[in-house]
Amino acid sequence: MKMIVLRASIIVLSLLIAWFVFYMRGKQFALRNRLQKADAIVVLAGTRENIKFLDGKISTSVQLYRQGWASRIICSGRFSAKVDRTGEPNLIPLKELQSAARNGRIQKKDIEKAAKTWDTNLGAGYMRKRALAMGVPPEAILVEDESLHTRENAELYLLCS
Repeated sequence: MKMIVLRASIIVLSLLIAWFVFYMRGKQFALRNRLQKADAIVVLAGTRENIKFLDGKISTSVQLYRQGWASRIICSGRFSAKVDRTGEPNLIPLKELQSAARNGRIQKKDIEKAAKTWDTNLGAGYMRKRALAMGVPPEAILVEDESLHTRENAELYLLCS
């Protein structure tokens, strides 16, 4: 009987130690400050080859806008990866991608895949249309539709503001 109690105690103690370790590690990644209102909510293009992913980002931005977290939504990005069942993709022309690589906007190694998958129909314009359909007024939506990657999202928006 003492062995059973000892084993049970060791198991319970082990579980408590494990919980404490995970709790302390989790605190490291938890929000430390409350959210604050911002000038704008930024939505970056990108489907991860799943239209629900992009639509979810737009829906979340609209929800935050309605809750008053910001007075504007910025839709940013020229393209998203094409997705089946979203209509005929409008792919970026190969010559344009080659020019972007020559100008250092993208890497040469990305050209082949980009020419097959980068759909401009799912860029900032698509996000704007979805936000409008969800009731966001046009004057509350800013569009940056030239960027080819995240750094350009920020750089081009800063140039426009």
